[in-house]
Amino acid sequence: LIEFSQQLKKTQSEITNLQALAEISQLINSSLEVNEVLRIVMDTIIRLTGAERGFLMLKTTQGNMEMRIARNWEQETIADKDFEISQTVIQRVSSSGQPVLTTNAQEDPRFETHESVIAYSLRSILCVPLKVEGELTGVIYADNRFRSGIFTEKELELLASFANQAAIAIENARLFDSIKSTLVEVTELKNLMDNVFASLVSGVITTNTENLITLCNQAAQAILEKQAADILGKPLDQVISHLTPSLSPITQKIRSENRSIVGLEAIYHKSSGKQAYWRLNISPLKDVNAETQGIALVFDDMTEKKALEAQRALFERMVSPN
Repeated sequence: LIEFSQQLKKTQSEITNLQALAEISQLINSSLEVNEVLRIVMDTIIRLTGAERGFLMLKTTQGNMEMRIARNWEQETIADKDFEISQTVIQRVSSSGQPVLTTNAQEDPRFETHESVIAYSLRSILCVPLKVEGELTGVIYADNRFRSGIFTEKELELLASFANQAAIAIENARLFDSIKSTLVEVTELKNLMDNVFASLVSGVITTNTENLITLCNQAAQAILEKQAADILGKPLDQVISHLTPSLSPITQKIRSENRSIVGLEAIYHKSSGKQAYWRLNISPLKDVNAETQGIALVFDDMTEKKALEAQRALFERMVSPN
């Protein structure tokens, strides 16, 4: 009966732990904020193992272990000055990738000569690796400075199981954080480019490999006397149909020879029937791999300048140079 009672208690304890792991898995995966995930992880570890303190370190790109969060049994953040932990244990786990359990570090022959263990009066220590796809990404360190024998193989197995889930949740949160940062940078860059294009007095049009217009700035819309909706996504030959006979051979040459042509002059017929004089620079549009993705046209309406030049030429013929 006693043996049955002990087995029943063990089974109930295992069920409770499994339920806790299931709840924790759902909880830590409910957030993609790195700091929130780290806090949940550490508070849960302390609650499950009965530890006095818990520390979580993540591996940096330089290969060092960086302290990311430290919590105590009262669910408070531990100040930097109270980071009294065994670096020897952490280094052993991070280098070997294997967990370390000691019921009394003061008497453990593996650590009894190490200064941090003696100086900080460390006793029960439990440290496990965090791994994602077999790659070590950090370590979890839990201890109790006042009681010996608080951790057993049961806590070690429980923490190791939890660490597998925690490592994935932390990595997902870190990736999400990285994506958010990248998105912010891309958005800022796009806004800058939009502002630059908007401020240009020259018209700018870009096309893709299918000769469809992918970008046009406000100056291009003004020169063409068209709205963006009538330009974007439309074939270049259709938007500047009056120039197509003369420009098509040039754009084909640019694509085939992969070189720019500058200083072209052309006459554009506006919808009002008036003629406009353009100066164009046409270049291949390349991606980050230097592959041609289309062409870029930069053009200026020189009509007013041409008119002024004609008036000046007429004036010079009518009066003396002086």
